[in-house]
Amino acid sequence: MGSVNTVRVYAGPVVGSLIGGVLATRFGVAAPFRFAFAGSAVFVVLPWRQLMLIAHDRDVRWT
Repeated sequence: MGSVNTVRVYAGPVVGSLIGGVLATRFGVAAPFRFAFAGSAVFVVLPWRQLMLIAHDRDVRWT
């Protein structure tokens, strides 16, 4: 797990910079920011339903 995390930490910015550079070259300087915003929105919206199910579980008894 530590190795996977280390690779992710060091490779993420490199890959992100490459993708951002391609997006900026092709679609303009603001494109990487728009792409990042859209990606962040997807990662908020997708698990939202599951979070609501966890938060409102009727089988849980609060003591």
